[in-house]
Amino acid sequence: MSSIRVLVGTRKGAFILSSDGTRKKWSVAGPHFAGWEMYHLKGSPVDPNRIYASQSSGWFGQIIQRSNDGGKTWEQPGTPKGEPTTTPEGMPKAESNKFVYDTTSPTGRPLSTHQWYDNTQHPWEFKRVWHLEPAPDDPETVYAGVEDAAIFKSTDGGKNWKELSGLRGHPSGPKWMPGAGGMGAHTIIIDPNNPKRIFVAISAAGTFRTEDGGQTWRPVNRGLVSNFMPDPKAEVGHCVHRIAMHPTRPNVLFMQKHWDVMRSDDGGENKVMHAQFQVGDTTVMASDGRCGGKPKFDGFALSLTFPTTAEADRAFAALAEGGQVQMPLTETFFSPRFGMVADRFGVSWMVLVGK
Repeated sequence: MSSIRVLVGTRKGAFILSSDGTRKKWSVAGPHFAGWEMYHLKGSPVDPNRIYASQSSGWFGQIIQRSNDGGKTWEQPGTPKGEPTTTPEGMPKAESNKFVYDTTSPTGRPLSTHQWYDNTQHPWEFKRVWHLEPAPDDPETVYAGVEDAAIFKSTDGGKNWKELSGLRGHPSGPKWMPGAGGMGAHTIIIDPNNPKRIFVAISAAGTFRTEDGGQTWRPVNRGLVSNFMPDPKAEVGHCVHRIAMHPTRPNVLFMQKHWDVMRSDDGGENKVMHAQFQVGDTTVMASDGRCGGKPKFDGFALSLTFPTTAEADRAFAALAEGGQVQMPLTETFFSPRFGMVADRFGVSWMVLVGK
């Protein structure tokens, strides 16, 4: 029988929940790192026993932890084997926590500023790691999304970190600002079919995508509307809370942001909100989902009734453009005009004039 494991980070430590495929009974291991805020835990797709964890504290700062046995034991990957992992005062030494913004040539970008809560410009300052994303093809490679917003990469199991500065150095960076919880790069998603294709979500900036492994980035926020912004449809500045990728269709993305749940079927190029509108006393709800393939509208027709023949003629002609006339619009025994047509989307309509 299959098994399942849930990695849980809380403000008072980490827990590992395990169950079999029925999920009726669970075992709970923890708390690990009791009393510490755990921002994220993630297992490697290549080696599930390799778990990375982001341990943080307002008093003592940021620590990266790693387990090679499914969470039974933990180590700080930057601390050489045989050396103490704590200071004489008993606190973690944090050698694996050297997250330094890259400002060196040719890979780095200048340490510029971003927007602050009072609309002034504020320098970038590292605070903590929000997200750890192991690579889909190598347990030693892991990405870190941090606050203030940037993305780092380690290729030695979390011992050393190098910023992919193209994200922080994007020309829109001065327009990014912190949300209520800070300006964190809180989501990293790697395309399982193309490890160089990565999505990052930042609060409050939006979603960005790279096709070259992190050297260059572009915003993918078209379709987002945030009414709290001076320009609700701006390219950046949206408070995105989380994005997720369909497990088998990497172009299908889901997003939760302030007020909205969104979906994109083209890798973030376009997003249309779930919407509702009134037709008389009836509320019609719609979403831009299931956009793949050719839609079918079978077994029903929509009816339009007009007071005059001129209005009926205009509507019928508009529906027939690019569609297929099923019954020409003509006079019948029950109406001065009646006709049937399938529009260019395949929806069938009955058009008539009411007596």
